[in-house]
Amino acid sequence: MAFVFNKSTPANGAEAMYNLKACLVAAGWVVRASGDGLSAYSSTTDVITQPSSGANGMNNSQAWFRIADPANVREFLLRRGSSGDQYWSFYFSRTSKFTTGGSAAVRATAADEVNQFGVNTTGSVFFTILGGLYRWKVGADNAAPYGFWSASVLNGGGLPQACFVYEHFTAAEPTDAHPLMTMLATTQAAGQVFGNVHMVALSVADRTVMYSWYPSTGASGGWYVRAMTYGYNTSGIPGGFPNNLISLKDEVLPIPYGIINGGTIPAYKGVGYIMKWNGTARQTGDTMSISGSRDRIVMADVNLPWDGTIPQL
Repeated sequence: MAFVFNKSTPANGAEAMYNLKACLVAAGWVVRASGDGLSAYSSTTDVITQPSSGANGMNNSQAWFRIADPANVREFLLRRGSSGDQYWSFYFSRTSKFTTGGSAAVRATAADEVNQFGVNTTGSVFFTILGGLYRWKVGADNAAPYGFWSASVLNGGGLPQACFVYEHFTAAEPTDAHPLMTMLATTQAAGQVFGNVHMVALSVADRTVMYSWYPSTGASGGWYVRAMTYGYNTSGIPGGFPNNLISLKDEVLPIPYGIINGGTIPAYKGVGYIMKWNGTARQTGDTMSISGSRDRIVMADVNLPWDGTIPQL
């Protein structure tokens, strides 16, 4: 496992998504089709070569790209909405791929696609802060299972404002063909981005941000995922435990996940490998030295892989 990172202060949401695409490509993902919303289109490659508006630009209404993981199994399709650079739609295909249709201003479709965020061609507000006012951080694993994370944080620090995470599960049921989930959250939604209240909540309003499949065949379609916390007496995780008494380092705890299958008690799905709970409460932008120097970065109640640098806030 080796993560590739991209860090920027994007001028707008389109530049942020362009940088996300660049980071994924650097980690081995491949753009299989794209359209710039104007006249440029390819059913086989990336025509979006610059982050601004105009020819081959990401910042045009209906500009889109289809991107496949390095194993060429699963795909995402992202589209810039007609209401502006803060508006986006996210689609995911487990196996069918986005191979039907497509033009410069009309996205391709997949038989098994799930519209995980965004309304019609308008899109929905993903970036709640104007461009230039937030830091955009992306980390992508260039080894299987090719997970990634991305987050925006207001300049100067504070809570995360938006996130897009592709997480995979370890310690999952061996016959589960889809031990994965996607997580999309913004401050437009109820709860806190990367906060345990948001990730654990069972309300319908919160469920839409974390998505997986159950049973393993996917025959029943997608199901919503919830994170699980730890408790001991009046203390709990995240944020309620001291540092390790031997190493004196921060405790970093695996996050178990469950499927909401119609009830209120999650059925076990697996343990994530990218996001981990903070054992001790920390501030967004703090770093932790667990296996190396500054190899984890804090985002609210979770921590994620980092590149050893001091983060720009």
